[in-house]
Amino acid sequence: MTRKTWSGAYCWVVVAALLGLAGCTGSPGTGTLTGRFAASGGPLGLAGTAGPRPLHGSVTVEGPGGRHVVATGSDGSYRLTLPPGTYSVTAEVPGGTGPCQADRPVTVTSGRTSRADVVCHVR
Repeated sequence: MTRKTWSGAYCWVVVAALLGLAGCTGSPGTGTLTGRFAASGGPLGLAGTAGPRPLHGSVTVEGPGGRHVVATGSDGSYRLTLPPGTYSVTAEVPGGTGPCQADRPVTVTSGRTSRADVVCHVR
């Protein structure tokens, strides 16, 4: 009987530990913000088009989660995990284009992905 009780208690300890670890692997109460930073207009891009061209720079997101700055990929993309709330999004190329602002503030919702693109209109 003692062995059975020990096994049962041991199983509950293992289950509790696993549940605790499962809670640590995610970020409960956060959402994801993604987008692209691009330039539109101005001289033709390398592809010979005047359409939006990706810019490699930095994106600044400000809101209830504080101020976050992230570098864009070579394709102009960025991704952040943030607490829920409404954020303003700006982007710039250091020493170059910007700062430019997203068309409107973006709302990040827990467990969801929101998108905010920033397009700088170049003359």
